[in-house]
Amino acid sequence: MGASPRGRGECTLDRVADTVEDFYDAIAADYDRIFEDWDAAVARQATSLAPLLTALGVEPGAPVLDCTCGIGTQAIGLALHGFDVTGSDVSRAAVERAGREAARLGAVARFRVADVRDLMSCLPGGFAAVVSFDNSLSHLASDEDLQSAARAMTSRLRAGGVIAASIRDYGRLAAERTPSTYPRVSGEHPHRSVSFQVWEWDADGGMYDAELLLLREGPAGWSTTSARTRLRALGRRQLGAALEGAGLVDVRWREPAETGYYQPIVSARQSAVV
Repeated sequence: MGASPRGRGECTLDRVADTVEDFYDAIAADYDRIFEDWDAAVARQATSLAPLLTALGVEPGAPVLDCTCGIGTQAIGLALHGFDVTGSDVSRAAVERAGREAARLGAVARFRVADVRDLMSCLPGGFAAVVSFDNSLSHLASDEDLQSAARAMTSRLRAGGVIAASIRDYGRLAAERTPSTYPRVSGEHPHRSVSFQVWEWDADGGMYDAELLLLREGPAGWSTTSARTRLRALGRRQLGAALEGAGLVDVRWREPAETGYYQPIVSARQSAVV
């Protein structure tokens, strides 16, 4: 993703992703730019997620699988908090960058390419926790795909292990057909970036197209790149039912006010005997 400036404000590259893999491959090199300060976000999110895992009985040193790790926003932070982290993602470009970022930040973690619906064929089991944060499961458009992912995540748990996942709070967003996210500005002049998403909702509010736009400041002015993907307005009841359908128990939702994380988080537990 990216293009060379042709003139002030003229450079536009529009990428429509055929698959989730295509979308994240396209934005992997620039993903950190959607944060005001990505390194700070890695540290900040871990200060919320590490205590949550501990409260769920997963202590530092325990094996944790981040099965939608992207470039490592949560996986790296958890590794820096002492968890034995494996990260996996469908995007090879994101996984490769996650490895580089982990090395840069001094985190020890392993990264693999894997589809969240098919973790069994390429990852071992026995994890104390399998996690998926930052609304990643909303890429699963059908109930069948969601259930496949829930079963795959559950299959990688050891007896008594837990799953934790976060999604956007879609109740209000879908009802109001929220048209966009707020712009975020990162960097300093003359190397600033501005990122935001534009959302086009289906008539029933169940799905939407999300276009990520990134404006980059350079010597010739501002250039624009974009990539588009399709998301599901995944509800709490739908995700909870998928986890229960995979045989998990103790399904519980936690609000941002409780965890300090910016999205609602659901947790569920594998039976103590499997």
